[in-house]
Amino acid sequence: MTRRCGAKAKWCGWIVLAGVCLAVSPAFATPIDTDGASRCRTAGYLKDADSRGTNVRGAPRANAPIIGHLPPPAPIEPGSDEIVGAEFDIIGAKDGWLLIDNARPGSDAKMAFKGPGWISSRLVGMTLGADLLRVAPDVDAKVIAKLSGELKDGNAYGADSYEILAVHGCDSHFVDVTIKLAPSIVPDAKPMRGWVEKACSTQLTTCDPSYAPTPFDAPHAETETRDACLDGLADLLEGETCRVTQFGDIGIVEGRTFLYALYAIATKAGVVVAMHALVFERRDDGQLRLRLSAGGDGATFSKPEILHAGTRILLHIPGWESGTGNFNREALYLWRGGLWIGVNTDSWLKTLQKRLPAGLGAWKGIYPDYKTLKAHTPLWRKGDGNACATGGTADIALAWAGDKIRLSGVTIHQSTSDCSE
Repeated sequence: MTRRCGAKAKWCGWIVLAGVCLAVSPAFATPIDTDGASRCRTAGYLKDADSRGTNVRGAPRANAPIIGHLPPPAPIEPGSDEIVGAEFDIIGAKDGWLLIDNARPGSDAKMAFKGPGWISSRLVGMTLGADLLRVAPDVDAKVIAKLSGELKDGNAYGADSYEILAVHGCDSHFVDVTIKLAPSIVPDAKPMRGWVEKACSTQLTTCDPSYAPTPFDAPHAETETRDACLDGLADLLEGETCRVTQFGDIGIVEGRTFLYALYAIATKAGVVVAMHALVFERRDDGQLRLRLSAGGDGATFSKPEILHAGTRILLHIPGWESGTGNFNREALYLWRGGLWIGVNTDSWLKTLQKRLPAGLGAWKGIYPDYKTLKAHTPLWRKGDGNACATGGTADIALAWAGDKIRLSGVTIHQSTSDCSE
């Protein structure tokens, strides 16, 4: 029975926020570029009026490969005057683009694309379900405006009465939007920009009030977090238990203190089948907010580290999967604008394979040093056993290209060893 991200799905670490598993692996014909993307768990709908529909792309840019297509808005049913667009979950954002998943028709239109993929935020609408506009994606952030009230004539209005002029991004369960109260309510209302805690894909009604908070939404007492797993985070099967194996401080970034916890999920027989690594931020009142979570079946994690690499501040969650491949299951984040944004740590591996001499390959997990941007790996020839690589070794040099890590050099060292003994 499968109930967690696949054993080799490296991005499961941040998709816990979105509630889905996004596998960015060679198994996909066109990998989804998530470098530098924020992570979120919200929803929206398509408002693109183009009769040809909307292209979905593999990266957050206009010239990225087209990987799917959403149908144009259509009558909710034949003969209806109510026009609705496709609905979808929003699980990430970057540079005016939104990463969508679980696309579904809002009408009788056929849906050919489910996700994940990127669409321009200019083409996305949503309905607001919370009535506070804040300066930052945090329940403790300063309130800019209350999005509900009563008019002089006695009529009331709420967050759903605001027009979404632009969607700028998202983080956790917050959306960054520019909004304006509908002219039918206040004709000369001025636009406002800020973060709203909840949005939904509903187009003809208000958001479902039965919103179920996740462990990311609320503060947690440090004493309780130290001793017990958070409810709703670990996906437990019948008979399984979760326990905290490690808890402690990681460090301070720009005056903000971060802590970590490691969870072990075990069967009735005590066999550990999965681990989770969590990163918390300590608030001024001493309570903790969950910021990141990495986890999955067969994975093992160790204490996260805050690294200073030149001008960049990184958060590294070491992780691996035992077995013949010794797969690297680490997660890496870059501190920018007060947020940890994800970095794809294996996109350069395809370039490495192209740079290696014919007949040689790197079969097992490679674990770079992100302070020096260097790595080392044995090289295998066809016919080698997993325990004996006869193709020599490779010294690897990496470099930053914006928010991405790229391969900058490879030095091959020949070997005369064999595995005949």
